[in-house]
Amino acid sequence: VYVATPAGLMAGGPGHWRRIWPGASLAVKVFSEDEVWFGCGREICRWDGQAVRRYGAAQGVPADEWSSFARDQRGRLYGRAAGTLVELATEQGRWARRDRGLGRATEGGTLFVDPAGRLMAATDDGLAMLAGKEWRYIRRRNGLPTNVVSSMYEDREGNVWVATNGGGLARWQGYGEWEAWTEAEGLVSEMVWSILEESSARYWIGTVDGISILELAGNEWKIRQPKGPAH
Repeated sequence: VYVATPAGLMAGGPGHWRRIWPGASLAVKVFSEDEVWFGCGREICRWDGQAVRRYGAAQGVPADEWSSFARDQRGRLYGRAAGTLVELATEQGRWARRDRGLGRATEGGTLFVDPAGRLMAATDDGLAMLAGKEWRYIRRRNGLPTNVVSSMYEDREGNVWVATNGGGLARWQGYGEWEAWTEAEGLVSEMVWSILEESSARYWIGTVDGISILELAGNEWKIRQPKGPAH
């Protein structure tokens, strides 16, 4: 297990943690035991199981708070900050900007690869999808509850869930086909940050005001609040 913390990148588990990187780490993405990418201060770093390699301005990485990493169906690696996207363009470790036409993201800009292998990004102007060298957007006019997207999640059945800032939670069932949940359906808040799948019939929804649980009861989805403290 790897955990990014303000005190560094930690690896291990209860009772046997070790520090991989001593500086502030904002996010971590584990592809394998010898390929772990994380934001290290205002640079991008890779842990290969033996040592940490840093990528900064000399390698084409602008100084920023790197909050998300993803690899598309062609094996291309991307790193994202709130207003910046870079691609690892060469085997020698040179990065290139790929954010022309990509909107900013208040919450840092989660990256996501959909079931078809396409790179998608959360922005304040909709759900952005990379098509060739251009970004296309899914917005309210396409059925999204609001344009401000916080994060995305793919469940075990390949459904794409979208957390929004102010529009609640949405499940993308295909172009133009959405199912959504808001405070009217029982969400504790419509400012949703994250989604975690416990099973195909139960999801934990993280919001600014606490947690809601989305459960399938028969053929209908129901929302309830967990017992205990809300935060």
